Amino acid sequence: MKYDVINLDWDGVLWDFKAAFCKWHGLEITPDDRWEFYRDLGMNDQEFKTALRRLPKEFWAQEEFITEDARSLVEWARANGTTVRVLTVTGGDGACLSGKRDLASKLFFLPVYAVRSSGDKRHHGSGRGKSALLIDDKVETIREWDLSEQHEETNHSYLWPAEYNKGEEGVFYFDKSWLKLPEIKKKAHWALTDEDRSALLKEMAAEKAAEKPVIDYASMDEAKRRKMTPIYSGCLAYFPDALAQVAQNSMVGHYQHNDPSEPMYWDRSKSADELDAIIRHLADHSKDPYDVDGRLHLSKVAWRALAMLQKFIEDEKLSKNS
Repeated sequence: MKYDVINLDWDGVLWDFKAAFCKWHGLEITPDDRWEFYRDLGMNDQEFKTALRRLPKEFWAQEEFITEDARSLVEWARANGTTVRVLTVTGGDGACLSGKRDLASKLFFLPVYAVRSSGDKRHHGSGRGKSALLIDDKVETIREWDLSEQHEETNHSYLWPAEYNKGEEGVFYFDKSWLKLPEIKKKAHWALTDEDRSALLKEMAAEKAAEKPVIDYASMDEAKRRKMTPIYSGCLAYFPDALAQVAQNSMVGHYQHNDPSEPMYWDRSKSADELDAIIRHLADHSKDPYDVDGRLHLSKVAWRALAMLQKFIEDEKLSKNS
């Protein structure tokens, strides 16, 4: 997928903020399983914010703390996005923004967009149907980006792997293997053998499959699951004519099995042989698309399939709750 805009986080993705902070203050760099590493250094949140505001431009412009994957990631982003930019938190600090802009421009020729807090990144999502990807190392930032109501259908994200964000559910991690360039890809096209071409085609197919995120509804909370269940745009808008036929079958069945003067309802005690009926209507469809009552056999297949699915889901819920 080619994204219209790819936003790359700076601190923790392109630049090792933790290492830079610790070295600047003469502190030992220790492994940590949480982003708030400064708490293990004896600093509370307010003391940390105060320390950040005191940092000069020179701190933020230190090239030695560019991460080992930074250049490869920028190359990957340029290959997969029309526009690539840095989207980073500066807290309104001019020295921080200036240092980051100088380094991003010097090393990567990238523009830097600044926000006051990580939550503000969601306001830089896509617009007017354009797709925007965010690569960030903070789980909270990724979740806020994904749940942004203004851009929820066109926003995409990857969580940049780090020690402090392992094992998070409901997010897609960036696979760093995408950044590796095999020797075969460095060959000129005229130097490729038939075996090389076959290997490249297989790799391209694997990469294409890997880039497609898998939706795991079971791991979502209720709010996320509702947003990811587009009943109108993913069902009614997909099959308006087919669903109209199914609805008409419900009315025909009501007239056939119930009192037509009563409000329509599904009497499940009548004609409950869904699986047999599906096969019967499929077989009859091969002879004549229309049943003797003028209704399409396929519409009855759809009705019976929905009935079977509804009953199955209800039975599943009952078994889980019992």
